[in-house]
Amino acid sequence: VELYYDGAKKLQTTSGGVQITGIATLTNRLHVQAGVSTFEADVRFGIGATVGFGTSAFFKDDAAIFLGDDSDLKIHHDGSNSRIQDVGTGDLILQGSADIKLQSASAENYIVANDTGSVDIFFDNSKKVETTSGGLKVTGITTLTDRLHVEAGISTFDADVRFGIGA
Repeated sequence: VELYYDGAKKLQTTSGGVQITGIATLTNRLHVQAGVSTFEADVRFGIGATVGFGTSAFFKDDAAIFLGDDSDLKIHHDGSNSRIQDVGTGDLILQGSADIKLQSASAENYIVANDTGSVDIFFDNSKKVETTSGGLKVTGITTLTDRLHVEAGISTFDADVRFGIGA
C-alpha cells in the first residue's frame, strides 16, 4: 500500500512494516510493542514530552544526546572517547544519594567524594590523599618541587623530615 501527497510518496507498507518519507507528527503517542526502531536522522520530542525505554537505548558512534532548551548538556561518544559536556551556561553539577566515585573500568577508585563531605584520592586503588575536618591527610612519600609554606599554627612530623639538596 502506498499513500501520496501532492504527487510524492509519503507512506508505504513494506515486508518489515511501514516506511514514512518526510515528517511524521504524532498527536498522542508512539507505542513500539517489540522489536527495534531505527532512526536515520534526528529525533525530536516536544516540550513536556515523556520518553520511556523499556530496557535500553542504543546510539551509534558520533550520535549525541542533547538536553535543555538550548542544547546545554551534551552526552557524546565519538568512537574512541566518551564525553559529558556542559556546553551552555551554568555549572556541571554531579549529585548522588551516596558517594560519587570516579573509577577505572576494573572498578578501581580514582577519586571518591564521600557523602560525609570528605574527598579521597587514590593511586592504584590505594588511598593517598584525603580531606579531613582539620585539613589534608597524605599517605606515603610527598615530594615538593618548590616549597612548603606554613602560614600559621604548629606543624607536627611523626617521622624523619629531610631538608636540603639530596636529602
